Amino acid sequence: MSSRFLALMGDAERLASLRADLAGIRGMSLHEVAPDLFVVTNSDLKLHHLADQSGVVLGTLFHRYGASREVETLPIPDADAVAKTRGRFLLDRYWGRYLAVLRSGDGLLAFRDPTGMFPCVYVEGEGLIALASEPSLIAALGLIEPEVDTLAVARSLLLCGLPEENTALRGIRRLLPGTRLERYDRLTTTVATWSPWNYEFPGLGRFRGRTGRKASSHFAALYRSLEQQV
Repeated sequence: MSSRFLALMGDAERLASLRADLAGIRGMSLHEVAPDLFVVTNSDLKLHHLADQSGVVLGTLFHRYGASREVETLPIPDADAVAKTRGRFLLDRYWGRYLAVLRSGDGLLAFRDPTGMFPCVYVEGEGLIALASEPSLIAALGLIEPEVDTLAVARSLLLCGLPEENTALRGIRRLLPGTRLERYDRLTTTVATWSPWNYEFPGLGRFRGRTGRKASSHFAALYRSLEQQV
């Protein structure tokens, strides 16, 4: 399934000035979620709209519990919970390949699912943030001038495929899986929302039970060491 999208969030006047260009992107449709949140998608990409212009979830969802069938319509209580928890509810009750773009209070945020199957890059500037499935959609709108970042290319070769935010194009960053992008008061930050360390394998609890605090300290040290290396 193709997952082409372009999401713009930020200054309402700036977005309004881009409406005609967004509506004119060939093979894609414009969805005006709110005055400060526009989304453009192709016909193959499913959208789950949230109530009260609070956002939209793009992509494929499955219930974490019960039958493994694709969710056709997000139930209203669940859609409300997604907005109220700033996307955390999706982690707890759903899985799939998705991107949630939400309005939260006086801010905006985007959350990429932990699997990494749903592509997402972004660029910031001129009063807005543009997120897209591919850099070419951002470039076609005139928001960037494509330029190879030679230092980023060298760093990528050095890291040998380890995930990082930098891309080979200057000014374009990658929203990492399980990460939330937040914009409040024109300040943009990223927050790691999902971590494999939140899910212990079954034998770990028994191991800790036999060895006590000493085991816990070893695991904490290992966790810190891995964080410093990534």
